[in-house]
Amino acid sequence: MLYLPVYLLLLPKAITVAPLSALLLQALYQGIGPTIIAMMLFLKAVEALGPARVGALIALVPVLVGLVSAPLLHEPLTLWLGAGLLTVSCGAFLASRPLNRTRKTSCPT
Repeated sequence: MLYLPVYLLLLPKAITVAPLSALLLQALYQGIGPTIIAMMLFLKAVEALGPARVGALIALVPVLVGLVSAPLLHEPLTLWLGAGLLTVSCGAFLASRPLNRTRKTSCPT
């Protein structure tokens, strides 16, 4: 909401020269895909795994992006980056483990 007035009033725009087919493709790809389909899949994952486990697994997104982007963008995988990715991975693993709840039964005497 803060950026839109700045964009409309001050920044150059070339949206009128873009073909309508490209605009519609982007609207579908960036609007329908992430908004509707991704949210439906996210809710299905919450239903299947539970909110705590899905929330913990969401923390793995930066880890996966970091591991893929390092070779893809020719970025060095430094010791600090590796330590950060490992720390986040361990935290997500610990948070997403099922709780080991043992049921205590009392024996009648």
